[in-house]
Amino acid sequence: MAPSDLSSYTPDEDQFGSNVARTKRIIAKLLLDWTKAQDEGSNGQRTNESLYLTAIYFDKLAGLFCRIWDDLKLQDKVRYPVAFQDQRGFHGPGRAMRINRGEEELLGSDPDDYRHHRWAFTTEIVEKLKPSLGNARVLFRLSGPPWKHNCRVYPQIDLSQWESWLVQFPGEAGSVVFLNSIEAEYVSEISRMFCSLNKHELRALGTHSSADETCNDIKFNLRSWQARFHHIYQSLTKKTSSVQLESDQLVNTTREVKRKSSKNRQAYETGWDKCVSQCRSEDVRSAFLAVQKPSNEIWGDTNVQRFQVVADPILNFSLYIRRGLSELGVVTNLKSREKEESNKSYLILKNPLPNVALRLRDYETLKRGGIEGWLSELVSSRDTLFGFIPPLTDLAEFGVP
Repeated sequence: MAPSDLSSYTPDEDQFGSNVARTKRIIAKLLLDWTKAQDEGSNGQRTNESLYLTAIYFDKLAGLFCRIWDDLKLQDKVRYPVAFQDQRGFHGPGRAMRINRGEEELLGSDPDDYRHHRWAFTTEIVEKLKPSLGNARVLFRLSGPPWKHNCRVYPQIDLSQWESWLVQFPGEAGSVVFLNSIEAEYVSEISRMFCSLNKHELRALGTHSSADETCNDIKFNLRSWQARFHHIYQSLTKKTSSVQLESDQLVNTTREVKRKSSKNRQAYETGWDKCVSQCRSEDVRSAFLAVQKPSNEIWGDTNVQRFQVVADPILNFSLYIRRGLSELGVVTNLKSREKEESNKSYLILKNPLPNVALRLRDYETLKRGGIEGWLSELVSSRDTLFGFIPPLTDLAEFGVP
């Protein structure tokens, strides 16, 4: 292979480092095009949303691209696979790679903080794997720590940089260093599809691909919910540790279940229609349709619908638990919005589903009587609600280890 900044990442003979660089370059171009399209769509009036994607949305853009490119490689339409692996996380699937994380970086206090693990998702990858000085430009600019959901990812390349990469340098046996003309056209067509999407459509398409994967994503979240519930139960029984974080994440986790089981459907449908109509390449359209099933196949699935039915009851139950912990003085600083929401939740929980009643004491009774007997009420109610969903098999192998 001819000398190139593509080989500056690692010296391995299999050129994995080249593939990392190649994947990052394409994602940089997709982000550049998307932000430019958003800016043009605002008639030149730049908004805070138009020039960047926050971490979760950026990860989903990268994941959607990688999914399409993987299928093109499966069909032998492109020469190189993407460099990053598919991993399941709190917000759904994402692309990640194993890294040598220093002990000083293992700072996360929450199980869903991936700094506990030796995997980095796309936003952290682009922050950590900067090109070598002197032979490649920085491709992205981040506004802060890449593990925070509100971290902004800005494109740092321009069109001239992309065009310079497309100049073909012949290597061994006439191979091409970066992309050949067909691969470059595929990138253009994928970009065309992405530029037609708003950020919510982009996130929905990056999150969902099939009914089975959506079910596994929801199971992954609910397994996390069970772990948090168990920690709260054990902490209250033994009075060993704080449950402030777990109670908050209990609610956040069930909100994520609701997004995946129902709320994401509309954005997915409109985004799916746009991608199919915008794409002019039969190869890219075929790859997209292979990896992105129609919405009725995902949300019309029996198991996804079972999760949808119970999503609101489990969310209300989580809000009730957090408010109850607040009344007991275990959780502090509950916002007025949370109290209003939890008041409604308690009323709904009396009959959360048709022909289902839960026996849960109100907040005043709990405050006067204390924890005695309350935990058994919570366990009984949890078992009732979880009895309506498919079994939560051990999904450890499906997500970040």
